[in-house]
Amino acid sequence: MITSLLFFFYSREHKGALGVASQIGIFFLMVSFGAGYGYTVMSRVSLLIGRFQFLLEDWLGMALTRRRAGVPARHSTAAVIYPP
Repeated sequence: MITSLLFFFYSREHKGALGVASQIGIFFLMVSFGAGYGYTVMSRVSLLIGRFQFLLEDWLGMALTRRRAGVPARHSTAAVIYPP
């Protein structure tokens, strides 16, 4: 975290040890912003998948997976394969 703050230290020219620490800080900033963005996209896609499952299975009545008798659509998972 200190190296990330050193990137914003403009009182000295970024040469030598300060330059190396600044470059490491840039790397940490890029990784942290990328991870935050990736988490945001992943959570939004997860919400979209859940909404599509609701629309297709519960609202329209289309079964995307096979289910056991008596198990509601909301509690079934695609990873479970039930025997015929």
